[in-house]
Amino acid sequence: MVTLYKNNLKILTWNIEGLFKGNLNKLDVPQIRKIITQFDIVCLQETWYGNKFDISGYKTLVASRSQQHKNRWRDSGGIAILIRNNIWKQCHVKEQKSASDDFLWLKLDKRGFKLKNDLFLCTSYLIPEKSSIFSWKDLNVCELLEKDVTKYSKFGDIYICGDLNARTSTLQDYVPLDGFDQGHHSSSNYLPDNFDRVRNNSDVTKNIYGTWLTDLCISTKLCILNGRCTGDLSGKFTCYRPKGESVVDYHIISKSLFDLVQYINVKDLTIWSDHCPVACSLRIEPPEMENIATIPLCNAPPSYIWDENSKENFILSLNAHRDQITQFENLSFANIDSNAVAKRFSDLLKTIAKPALKWRRVKHRKKKPILGFDKTCYEVREHLMYIKTLMERYPHNRDIRKTFYQTRKIFNKQLKITENKYKKDLLIKLSSLKDSDPSEYWKLLNTLRKKGEQPSEDIPAKEWLDHFKKLFTVPDSENSKFSEKLDTAETSADLLDALDYDLTLDEVTKTLA
Repeated sequence: MVTLYKNNLKILTWNIEGLFKGNLNKLDVPQIRKIITQFDIVCLQETWYGNKFDISGYKTLVASRSQQHKNRWRDSGGIAILIRNNIWKQCHVKEQKSASDDFLWLKLDKRGFKLKNDLFLCTSYLIPEKSSIFSWKDLNVCELLEKDVTKYSKFGDIYICGDLNARTSTLQDYVPLDGFDQGHHSSSNYLPDNFDRVRNNSDVTKNIYGTWLTDLCISTKLCILNGRCTGDLSGKFTCYRPKGESVVDYHIISKSLFDLVQYINVKDLTIWSDHCPVACSLRIEPPEMENIATIPLCNAPPSYIWDENSKENFILSLNAHRDQITQFENLSFANIDSNAVAKRFSDLLKTIAKPALKWRRVKHRKKKPILGFDKTCYEVREHLMYIKTLMERYPHNRDIRKTFYQTRKIFNKQLKITENKYKKDLLIKLSSLKDSDPSEYWKLLNTLRKKGEQPSEDIPAKEWLDHFKKLFTVPDSENSKFSEKLDTAETSADLLDALDYDLTLDEVTKTLA
């Protein structure tokens, strides 16, 4: 049985610290792909990549900083949202305008999820308060985010997730006992905060962003899910750095939707980022869930290989099973279900074909290994994973934390060494095959080419015309350089002396021979 619709919306937020590690796309790593594909909406921060990218089964939205530091060696910031294709197409999901490049907004239509109000989802990466970016860029991301939250909260409920770099400790994000005594409220329009859920936090440190975030929650009736929902009642650490650990990756939701939260889960730390993926699940009801719940599936019929001897073998098998065929033809189909008849006929065909024909065996695809990832890398990674498990178990042990970061440094160095060696060996192999075995040369190139890089056959005529115009047009600067060289050569004394002789009979005869 396969379920077409389910009763929850799974959302993941993760500061991935770069989509690429050298030439390695982290989304191609099986461990990361396995994590991401479990969720309907995936919010990534610090992609360090400004271009759009594709991942099978998801619609991708990206945002990158329009201003970058002049001395940068890579892009900074960058966020992306991956939305499962069926949700994007069927559930009226639309991208919304954002006041900054450091956050993205989505509108999840209430009709698509049977909610009381539209849900405005935002993923954000707030620049650390002591970042050097403030020395050359004048901005206040907190004010811009607060402006957007105020704007969209007028039209529906709010959901914020991402790396906010806010350390909130146990600061209260609601007004305690606000709904118990309404006699002191001066305005009859005042809506008391009836929310009273204790929040725990393993991180006891507070910073300016933390105070701002809790104030924002109070003023806009939002609540932090970390540390107060099933799956994370203790407020687990979400970020592990050499100097310590912290809780900076959050899921925040309108208090009116708090009862829809099924769980929040801080997943295990990976070797690909200092931040843990943080997951959340909301109880929702997609449209037509009652009408189309499940569809029974059956195994695909076997496939056979048909060769020059198959015809004779099949006829012999038909004659051998003539009694069973006659018995099937004499059946009375009036009182038999059509599905049962079809099954009996299919089984009869399989019985006849099995001794006469060869089965086509199903080949299970093996996972493609990461290029340049050799046995040494696997061994170092296994050791790193072991230390990572110890660090999660004993987060306050400085020796374990120090060993983890030292081992990760060794792992990254080993990756670079093997990558450079792989490229060097590949270039040598390509250069040797180019002349000796062209077919193997192009075969190797095709294996290295990524999917989707094939040139399109449907090229507009105008594009062809522009291409050949550029091809046969030499820039004026190149023309002037060529003319100067020609003038110099014509006036060169050496050239004139070399040509200033009469042609001899031997030279003419040698040329014509």
